[in-house]
Amino acid sequence: MKDLIWKHKERCSINEIFKHLEKNPINRNYINNIKKFKNYLCKEDKSISNWIYDIRNSSVHLSFNYDEENGKTDIKKIFNGEDTLIKNLIPLLVNIYNDLFV
Repeated sequence: MKDLIWKHKERCSINEIFKHLEKNPINRNYINNIKKFKNYLCKEDKSISNWIYDIRNSSVHLSFNYDEENGKTDIKKIFNGEDTLIKNLIPLLVNIYNDLFV
């Protein structure tokens, strides 16, 4: 029965995706832009992949407002302005798709 336990792997999967992306120099600029944006919004010392997971987790559970006590991510801050995160994630997704499927 112990073998049937379901464990979520989103955080590990996102970490692996970014490890793969960081190997290709073409992705460096996009990753650096995301790092700068993350550091601007998030003072915690965490990797981009963990920060992306937190955003994903907040959006899935509809906890869009930052709450210091519970550590929820403020989605409004992330998507305000020039959509830095989206503009840099889309090319990374295209690049990983090309790496894996083309």
